[in-house]
Amino acid sequence: MVNGGRIIRRQVGRSPTDLGAIELAEETIHLLRLTPAGPLATYYLGSLPFILGLLYFWADMSRGAFAHEYAAPASLGLALLFIWMKFWQAVFCRRLMERLSGEDQQAHDPSRTARLIAGQALFQASGLFVLPVALVLVFPLAWVYAYYQNLTVLADGRDKDLKASAGEAWHMARLWARPNHLFLALLFLFGLFVFLNLALALYMVPHLLNSLLGIETLFTLSGTGYLNTTFWAVCAALTYLCLDPLVKAAYTLRCFRGASLQTGKDLKVDLSRLAAASILLMGLVVAGPAAEAATSAPAPARSSAGTHHAAALTPLDTTELERSISEVISRREFAWRLPQEKPPVKEETGLLADVFSWLGENTKAAAKAVRRWLRKLSDWLDSLFPGRDRFGEPSQPKSDSFLPANVLLYALLALSASALAILVWRTWRKSRAAPVAVAAPVQAAAPDLEDENLAADALPGDGWLQLAHELLGRGEMRLALRAFYLATLARLAEMEIIALAKYKSNHEYLLELGRRTGDLPDVRKSFAQNIALFDAVWYGRRQPGPAEIDFFLLNQDLIIAQLRREFSPE
Repeated sequence: MVNGGRIIRRQVGRSPTDLGAIELAEETIHLLRLTPAGPLATYYLGSLPFILGLLYFWADMSRGAFAHEYAAPASLGLALLFIWMKFWQAVFCRRLMERLSGEDQQAHDPSRTARLIAGQALFQASGLFVLPVALVLVFPLAWVYAYYQNLTVLADGRDKDLKASAGEAWHMARLWARPNHLFLALLFLFGLFVFLNLALALYMVPHLLNSLLGIETLFTLSGTGYLNTTFWAVCAALTYLCLDPLVKAAYTLRCFRGASLQTGKDLKVDLSRLAAASILLMGLVVAGPAAEAATSAPAPARSSAGTHHAAALTPLDTTELERSISEVISRREFAWRLPQEKPPVKEETGLLADVFSWLGENTKAAAKAVRRWLRKLSDWLDSLFPGRDRFGEPSQPKSDSFLPANVLLYALLALSASALAILVWRTWRKSRAAPVAVAAPVQAAAPDLEDENLAADALPGDGWLQLAHELLGRGEMRLALRAFYLATLARLAEMEIIALAKYKSNHEYLLELGRRTGDLPDVRKSFAQNIALFDAVWYGRRQPGPAEIDFFLLNQDLIIAQLRREFSPE
């Protein structure tokens, strides 16, 4: 069978190098177009839980204050979701393989399902470590990536020997190496395009909701919600969900074509489809005239049975058959694989000659259009005054039938040029005469400390301190304490210890300060004490005493002094 398969391939002129990157991409897209919704549903049934779990794990581990306490069980749950995803991705590839080979869909065998889960868990777990190393080394990335994708296709529990599945996957990874590299390069460029489009869409949607519907979101309130790793991780996850079914279908197709080099399975499928189409066509050819004769002619006598049989086998009109075939082939759904018609090759005449030729052709076309419009305008004017010329005299034969239209055209051109010149002159005169307005300095009003949305960047640190001492002098102790707290935040931001944002809470500022000053426990302790005092006074709506103000200022001075000693340029 091996030699027979090779002989057949030589006869049809196909070699193993014929599976190019562009051909692979075209056949993959065509395969996905013909795939029903069921296999795609199984793919996303497995992939979505893992992607959502990974995003939650990413955000929680990077921001959670107690993440270290439950990191181990969370990682175990994420590993189980990873195995769940790989199981359903293997089922998706198996459905595609059954569609390619023309096999009937097989039911879930418990033993085969167990082997599939074991194989995917064993092989794909190593990919989490091997693929990043291959990515750093760059050179073996295409082979390693193809190997793990082939394992998703081939380690489907059909073969009880997992070692045989791994060997077959490596053999398929080495086939068509150059097209594989080119396909991955095209996939990377397309993935980058999809990633940037998704990021732009996620950036634009909150602003459109705010502009059109007045809906405020975290992104429109903060303005810096995009400058974090979670946003870019969401974009990467959505890009993966868009592209990975294409990748799985491509490597399923590669495995099918690679296995067909030995078994000739693709030729068998093509021949079976061709035989079915031939039988259908022969049935139409034979049944068409018979049906027409049966509906138009009376029933023949028994003695004319031979004549009736000969009439039933009358060949179909070849002209009508060719017309029908040409009409079907020219449809859009069947024309995607036809070669694109190339324009006629022009004689090389040089760039300058081509430019002048293009200008001449377009000028002639424009002149013809203008003449056609003028002729229509002239006919319309003649229809308004039948039998007389433009000046009220009886019409006489004219050698130039376009004279009135030409006069009207020149008048319109002169009027347009005059209006444009007047507009340019008035604009230039206005720009020369307009005085330059010098804005007078405006005294900025003091911020309203009763406003809950007041941010610490409304004033610099020294400005908040000056305002706080003025409020102390007037006896407004509660407002003065808030001004002192905002002064602390503003001075920490000026020292680049924290980043101010409207959506951040006091606890988040404390966590941010702790990350930057891990070796200064006194700073974090003092800031935590000031936050506790401020929350009790401001949200508890009580007036602080002088001792509490002094305690707050003592902690504030300690924080600023230690940070200046630690982070000063000297």
